[in-house]
Amino acid sequence: MSRKRILVADDDPDIVLALRIRLEAAGYGVMTAMDGKQAVEGIRSSNPDVAILDINMPEGNAFAVLDALKESGHQNLPIIFLTADTQEKSQVKAFHRGIRHYLTKPYDPKTLLVLVEHVLREARESAA
Repeated sequence: MSRKRILVADDDPDIVLALRIRLEAAGYGVMTAMDGKQAVEGIRSSNPDVAILDINMPEGNAFAVLDALKESGHQNLPIIFLTADTQEKSQVKAFHRGIRHYLTKPYDPKTLLVLVEHVLREARESAA
């Protein structure tokens, strides 16, 4: 089985580094982006298996990233929102946009890894 690739997009470099370290230790390839524009470019060029997005980023929040991905034919990419945004309206908006995985910061790293594995398994089963 080939190594699964994950794009992590967050404007907090400490969070990006922590996620990179944990995900790479779990055997994943990790690409990073510091804003929404970089996230879209990274997804389009690298075609990751999963994307982990913060909602509030410069150069396009996570919802703008979703719009850009839909326009470019990447709307089926499994996405996990990992955000400090705990507002119910943001969660409802995310769920209405098809985001089924919404974690709030601070997050439990073990929970995130289990969720990534779950998302990858779902994607594999729906492709079969």
